[in-house]
Amino acid sequence: MVVDIRLHPRPVAHEYAGGVRAEDVHSRFKPDSAEEAQAAKAMLREFEERSDGELVWCPCTNLVRGEQGVKGYIPVAYDNFHPPVYHSRASAWAKLRALKVFWDEHEGSVAEAKIPNPHAQPTESVVMQKAHFARFVKKRGLEDVGIEP
Repeated sequence: MVVDIRLHPRPVAHEYAGGVRAEDVHSRFKPDSAEEAQAAKAMLREFEERSDGELVWCPCTNLVRGEQGVKGYIPVAYDNFHPPVYHSRASAWAKLRALKVFWDEHEGSVAEAKIPNPHAQPTESVVMQKAHFARFVKKRGLEDVGIEP
């Protein structure tokens, strides 16, 4: 996997900036209702829907999109989900060299280095938070007072 902090919605540089959280690679959400499923799917572009209704996807928050595997090998996954984040050694080194050239020449701030991330999707935490808030609003009958998730 190759991390490019420029792809993050709020690029910052610190000792953990090049790290990857589990939900940056693999997010999942099991909706409680058809309405909740529709709302979650509306937030996502690419996802797998499992037979039990669970949604599984790769948020690609700050990851350079790759393939599901390399040279015919697809890494084993406990739930058979294969995110498109793998690169061959040659491809990864080429991307890292290009990143080094960029940062060697960049004179602005880290925030100014931000580039569009066409593959970014909300993480599991974001989808769950919106679903929980929608349940709260519905349970309390707050839709009538103009509070929407």
